Amino acid sequence: VSGPQLEESQGVVAMLQVVADGYRELEKKTGQKEVEAAAAFTQELTDHDVMMVSADKDQKFKLEMKATYTTELKDTSADLDTSAQALADAKTTYEQLKPPCVTGETFEELAAKREQEVAALQEAYDMLVEFSKEMGYVFLQASNTPIYVTAHAAPAAEQRPSPIVVAAAAAASGTVAGADVTSAE
Repeated sequence: VSGPQLEESQGVVAMLQVVADGYRELEKKTGQKEVEAAAAFTQELTDHDVMMVSADKDQKFKLEMKATYTTELKDTSADLDTSAQALADAKTTYEQLKPPCVTGETFEELAAKREQEVAALQEAYDMLVEFSKEMGYVFLQASNTPIYVTAHAAPAAEQRPSPIVVAAAAAASGTVAGADVTSAE
């Protein structure tokens, strides 16, 4: 082969070599990109797996917290109901006690009532003393000394105290030591 064909064949061979070199370069770049893409895919897959495990753990934790909060809500609601009932009872009691305490009587009115009560008690005391003198029984104790209670005017065979008188004397003195009309001093 001579002349122009040779040049032409050499030009085609050179062009085929340029194309082959371009394909080799493209194959090399494509291989690198495939390796990079595979590494990126593997990293994405690993990140996805980590995210899924993390999401599962987070979901379990949140479900446990929800159960805890639900239980606490029930307990707190019961406490709230109890406290609300106690508050309502306290308000009711306050409203019942408010009129006598807040809109109650003045000091002078209370003092006058107290004087009336003392006078009534003194009158009752005087009546008991007079009755005991008339009947011969001792109903009252004037000191902390125990008094032996019995009837003054009763015959010797009947010198037994009345159960009511004995009970009154026992309550007043703490004990009744016998059945005489004398004191224990």
